[in-house]
Amino acid sequence: MSKIEGYKSFNQGLITQFGDSLEEGKIFTMDGVIKYHQNGYHFCKRLEDTLRFFDVRSSEVEICKVIGSGDIDEGYDDYYDYYDLYAARELEIVKKLAREEIISLMINPNEVFELRMKRFIEGYNLTESEIIKIIELYPTDLIKRTIDYYQKGDKNAFSRVR
Repeated sequence: MSKIEGYKSFNQGLITQFGDSLEEGKIFTMDGVIKYHQNGYHFCKRLEDTLRFFDVRSSEVEICKVIGSGDIDEGYDDYYDYYDLYAARELEIVKKLAREEIISLMINPNEVFELRMKRFIEGYNLTESEIIKIIELYPTDLIKRTIDYYQKGDKNAFSRVR
């Protein structure tokens, strides 16, 4: 039986996008043929990729560390460069991450390169102090423009010459 560690985002109360209520510390099993985008418990290898499926800036989202096991089908999106997306027969909700843990996992230049940070900024509602820390660690033009556009609402951030 294969096992893959990853992350899954939920609506408030660990509710899936389909209304299923899951619980921390438990293992859930899905019936039927497991196929990514069709059937199974979906999760991502990288935390920031889970934000693609939620509008985090307008709703309360919870992110959990999970382990998928049993039958696992891998998905990907070549067009947008999303890989290591999975659907699993079994999903263990290992731990609901506190905001501080999420920020700590993502603000780590040894593990998180520029594209991953860009995706995180696009999907997660950051505080001003978190923005300052990110700019200190990732002082690139792309990161600054992404913060301006997604966090500060500057719709011209990518259209003007700096």
